[in-house]
This record gives sequence, C-alpha cells and structure tokens, in this order.
Amino acid sequence: MISLYAASLVPILAFALYLFFSATLRGKNARVLALYCLAVVAWCGALLLVFGPATSALAQRFVVIGAFMVAAFLHVAYQVIGARDFRLVWLAYGVAAAITALSAVFPGRVYDPVSLQAGPLFWPTMALAIAANAFPTLRLYRAYREAGPERRPLIGRLLIAGLLSAIGGLTNTLLLSHGHPWPIGLIFVLASLFSLAEVVRQHESRASRTLLERSFVYACLGAVWTAAVTITALAIFGQALSARPLELFFVVAMAALAFAPLEQYLLERLSARLHQQGASAGAVAEALEVERDKSEHAERLAEVGTLVSAVAHEVRNPLGVLRAHLALLERRGAEPSSVEAMKAEIERASRFVDDLLRFGRPRPLELRLVDLPSVVDLAWSSAGSALGAEPRVELVRAIGPEVPLIEADQGQLLQVLVIVLENAILAAREGTRPAKVQIEVKAAARGAEITVEDSGPGIPAEIAPRLFQPFISGRKREGQKSGNGLGLATARRIVERHGGSIAVHAGALGGARFEIALPDTPRAVQGTPPG
Repeated sequence: MISLYAASLVPILAFALYLFFSATLRGKNARVLALYCLAVVAWCGALLLVFGPATSALAQRFVVIGAFMVAAFLHVAYQVIGARDFRLVWLAYGVAAAITALSAVFPGRVYDPVSLQAGPLFWPTMALAIAANAFPTLRLYRAYREAGPERRPLIGRLLIAGLLSAIGGLTNTLLLSHGHPWPIGLIFVLASLFSLAEVVRQHESRASRTLLERSFVYACLGAVWTAAVTITALAIFGQALSARPLELFFVVAMAALAFAPLEQYLLERLSARLHQQGASAGAVAEALEVERDKSEHAERLAEVGTLVSAVAHEVRNPLGVLRAHLALLERRGAEPSSVEAMKAEIERASRFVDDLLRFGRPRPLELRLVDLPSVVDLAWSSAGSALGAEPRVELVRAIGPEVPLIEADQGQLLQVLVIVLENAILAAREGTRPAKVQIEVKAAARGAEITVEDSGPGIPAEIAPRLFQPFISGRKREGQKSGNGLGLATARRIVERHGGSIAVHAGALGGARFEIALPDTPRAVQGTPPG
C-alpha cells in the first residue's frame, strides 16, 4: 500500500509542476496561481521524502508545509473575486509559516508521517485547517451567485478546485495520522488540479492556450519517448535498473511531462537568440489567432452584407410608397406641420438605410495618392455644411512638416473624416466650454496620423469600450443629426481596410480625442485583398 501511495504522489507532483511553469511563463496576472501550484509541489515533495530512508527524518519536520496550500488558495480566491483588503491573506500565510516552523523545531507535534501517528496538536490544527478552507469557499460561492455569465465559469472552476483540494488534503492527513497510507485523498487532490488547469488557462492569452493545447499531446508523447530512451540507455551501459523498471519508466515520464512548458519556453528563447529574424512558436500562435479572428470577422461581415441588402430592399420600397402618398396628401391640403414631421421621419429612415448599406456592403477601394491636408479641409467644409453654421465652432488646424502622400481611397477616407468631424462638432456644441475642434495631421513612422479633438462633454463611460461597434451611439434620436450608431463603425471598417487603426481617448480640451493612423501603403497594395 505504501508503494501505491508513493506512486500516487508522482502524477500530482508532475501536474502541479506543469501548471506552475504554465502559469509562470505563459500566464497573465497568474503569479498567485503559480504560488498555489508551488505550494502543492512542496507538499507532495515533502510527502515523497517520507519513503526515503535518508530523508524520512526531514519529512517529519516539513510535511505540514501543506498549510501553505490553504493560505495560497485563499490568496487566489481573493484575487479572483477582486477583494481589496488582503490582511486575512497575510494572516493565513503567517499562521502557515508558524505551523511549519513549529513542526520543523518540534517534529511530530502535529502528526508523524513516518510512524503514521497523530501528535498532540493534530486536532487543533485540523480544526484551524477546516475553518481556513471554509472561508474562501464561502466567499467564492457568494461571488459565484453574484457574478455575471462571463465570470461564473472561472469562479465555478476555482470553487470546485478548492473543494476537491480541501477534501483531498484533509482526508489524506486523517488517514496518514491514523496508520492508513491509502491514496484516497490524493485522488481528490489530482482532480482539483485538473479543475485548476482551466483557471490557469483563463489567465493565458488565447494564442498561448492554443499553443499549449496543441503541444500537450506532443509533450505526453515526448515524455514517454524520453522515459523509454533513458531506460534503454541505462540498460545498454550496464546500469542497474532495480527490480522495477516500469516504476522507473513512470517516474521519468512524469518528470519529463512536468518540465515540458519550461523546455518549450527555453527552446523558444534560444531560437530567438540564434535566429534573429525567425519567429518563435508563441509568435506563430499569435499570428494564427490574429488570422483566425480576421477570417471569422470576414465571414460575419459577409453574412451581414447579405442581410443588409435584403433589409434595404424591403425597407426602401415602402419608403418610396410613403413618399408618393405624402406628396398626394400635401397637394390635397394636409396640415403642413404633420406633413413636415412625416417627411423628416421618412428622410431619417432613408438615411439609416443608406448608412446600413455603406456599412454592410462596402465598395472596393480605389487607391490613389492622397494629400491629407487637402482632404481634411474638404471634410471640415462638408461636415460644417451638413450641420449648419450656427452655433459656430472654432477650428484649430495643425499640419506637421513633411506629411507624406498616402495611398488610399480618397472618397472613403473623406467619408471617415466627415463622420469623425461631425461627431466632434456636435459634441463641441453640446459642451459647457467654448465650442472648439482641433485637427492635427502629422507624419508617423510608416505613414501619417490624424488627430481630431473636441471640447465637448466626452464619451460616456458606459459606451466607451463599445464605441466603434455597430448601433452604439451617444447621441439621442431627437435633435440635429440624430445618431444611429453606424457612423463610427463604418469609419473603423474603412480605416482597417486601409491597414490603419482608429482609437478614442480622453482629450486635453475636455472632450474626446480620435486618433487615426494610416500606413503609406495599405494592405490592399501589399497583396491582401480589401475586406
């Protein structure tokens, strides 16, 4: 039974090491997760020392290092639920350190894993461990019930991992301290690590997750191959394999699997040093994810384009009929105010259909060399004419030196600037400060950058992250140039088809600051067809 118990510790130790290296080398904000995995490694290592004749005395002193698992899990739970007061976490680490130090100085006071007996402090320590495990579990359960659908899977997996780890650790300690080296509790601990693996994956970038998922099978095969080669080499060179070569094979395979993420990381770093122009596996995975996103986005846009065409056709025909009947009513002397109101609504619906078509069915890019300052002037004139002269808005125009000619579709680029400038003018008129819009055009590293800033009230915080998505607008339906949420979405799509980017930030004038970056040669010229 003891040999079975020792064998059960090996996969836990290997998988905990695997998760530790994954969280440390690939994870984002995963240091606490890595610390928890390291605590599991230390606990398993201390238990393995029990079975070595020269190390059993050391195991007696440090086997209660598993107390750090409780403290580290509390730390993970606090981080995931976004707690601000971590004093209880530091207290838990302090108690774990005190228990470990007490056992190191006075071995056997908690329990003796060698003689399989409980010490005088066993039950008080168990009661403290149960209470310490219950607190983060309850906090996670409460956070799970209050969380939205996006956060629930992460909190749920961590909650399951904590429950399984607590059950496994406490069961294992109870059995060992009462003369039963049965690996029942270790099964729960291993299951907790599998649940924790999903939590670690959520802290990795999508490219890293894809890379590790693809490489895990190869890592397992590589571990088996490494173990086979090691045992064969030992046999060839006359080394003693003991009476149990399968056990040696199992241990070597688990060790190779545990260090697979570290090996992969070191090989990538070495490859980057030896081949300056070469791409690492991580970079290739990132590029694949980007291309996959582009492909999925293109498919969605194609579906949207088909839907938009059908909707526009079905809406335009009734609008034409309504216009005709409205003209007939006007000739028959209908009330002028009612006629004008209906005309305004028909025109608004017609503009929406036109905007929907521009977004869903963009025309191909017609590229030519474009002088950006001239396009900016034309866009300002067009936006001002569309919105009327009053109330006036002060324009501050700044053109940097040596602004390069940009190869772009002048008509669509003009459309982008008119959209952004109309938004800026309307926002400046709504602000409490003097109405002002500032336009800056300057050369960039590989193209040019256009900045449009206004003195308006700024972007509402609730829509700022989604501002460039379709049908998201900060304008009301009523008033001058009511918003339908397609203008900025169309602008972003045009800019991205040129290989550029558009972003919004808080501006120095108090309102929004739109930054448009355009390359001197768009992707369409470099071989990528327009979207």
